[in-house]
Amino acid sequence: MKTLRLLLLFLALAAGAAAADPGVTVSKAQDAEIRRMLRLTGMSRLLEQVIGQMIESFKGKSPEIPADVWDKLRAEMDVEEAINNFVPLYAKYYSAEDLRAINDFYETPAGRRLLEKMPQLMAESMTVGEQWGQQVAKRVQERIEAELKARHEAAEQKKDKV
Repeated sequence: MKTLRLLLLFLALAAGAAAADPGVTVSKAQDAEIRRMLRLTGMSRLLEQVIGQMIESFKGKSPEIPADVWDKLRAEMDVEEAINNFVPLYAKYYSAEDLRAINDFYETPAGRRLLEKMPQLMAESMTVGEQWGQQVAKRVQERIEAELKARHEAAEQKKDKV
């Protein structure tokens, strides 16, 4: 399941990067700050991890494929190529000044703690959000049932009066 989530994240990021406006002009300062941000946020490590897990997942589903084929496929999955695709996407939304300020924050103790705790926080937030969603869904279902019951009873009373 974790592999599937990482695969979906990777594919979403890749699709987003591929969809970046090819007409975006990226300044040297933006390029440098975007690459700095991706390094600080651990994007390269995440991409390496996702690629490794993708290959292992495919290997498990196709054990008849020789190891050298997997090695060649892995070699074709260049993290730097992926990062090159992300640069215009980030440049589309952030100026060099914005990126510099964000990166400067990420290099502070608070910024490093934010980055360090973010994966755990996101995982726990997903659990909390899922629980909240179930509670809301239950309340909505109860209200719908109550409304339908009230309408049914009102319709029955109307029939009785006729």
